[in-house]
Amino acid sequence: MIYISLKGGLGNQMFQYAAARSVAIDTNEEITLNLENLNNSKIAHETYTLDNLNINPNVKISNKKINFSTKQRVIYEILNSKGANYLSYKFVKINDYLENFFQKALNKNGFYQVTAGYIPIKINNTKIKFFNGYFQSDKYFKKNFSIIRQELLIKGKPTNKNKIIIDKMKATNSVCVHIRRGDYAYLKNYQVCSIAYYLKAMEIIKEKIKEPKFYIFSDDIEWVKKNIKFCSDVTYVDQNNTSYEELRLMYSCKHFIISNSSFSWWAQYLSTNKNKVVISPNIWYQDKNQPQDMILDYFTTIDVSKLN
Repeated sequence: MIYISLKGGLGNQMFQYAAARSVAIDTNEEITLNLENLNNSKIAHETYTLDNLNINPNVKISNKKINFSTKQRVIYEILNSKGANYLSYKFVKINDYLENFFQKALNKNGFYQVTAGYIPIKINNTKIKFFNGYFQSDKYFKKNFSIIRQELLIKGKPTNKNKIIIDKMKATNSVCVHIRRGDYAYLKNYQVCSIAYYLKAMEIIKEKIKEPKFYIFSDDIEWVKKNIKFCSDVTYVDQNNTSYEELRLMYSCKHFIISNSSFSWWAQYLSTNKNKVVISPNIWYQDKNQPQDMILDYFTTIDVSKLN
């Protein structure tokens, strides 16, 4: 049995599911999504949302504590302590030897803990396998993505209003422009994408794409309308959509200007356009010690340090 301790918003939950699901495909094991962390979260967007995707029907949901052995319970409590989370962010990638040493020890006991970036994991034959962390790299699931992609698409039909927008996106050189605000407005480590970044990215798109149509997405669309003067005609997507309906609209676009957000990362990754242009900041975090695994080889990056 594979347990996933879900945490974060929809984009983060998708990474966690994809990583564990890829292992489940290889080992032919069942998955249980554990909602303990989400149920205890006080952050508005951190609610269970995967039920709106086409996730595997055999996946189970649990609100209860996992029935660990005594040794595993001790490891679990340590991994989820505030001190452990602080240290894993503070010292990630500073010492690869220690990182790999502890990862091997955890794997031996059925724990797969990855806070940021890509750290190789070794799947062992433990009765319970516990995935805890964010697993923000496509290296965890790329080989099985032809299966997993279908499970991460939004189930059901879009609303009539959204269908009209999707049809327009498919008929033009649509460009998804995702402007993440929310908690990024005060979390300094995530303050990467300035207004200048988005304007520069749109200029690059106009050089690469004929007659692009820009669709503006944001978790604070009113702030965007008041504070950013675009140099091109844009369409503000302001439909009061749920996060998953917003994601469906975003991945229906043909090209992408993404923020350093797992949400917009998934929009471009789920796109079926083989010729998509994806503009990204050249760093994902202000802290240079943080891994930058979210930036893929096919991205066109902008050096945000050179922007005003």
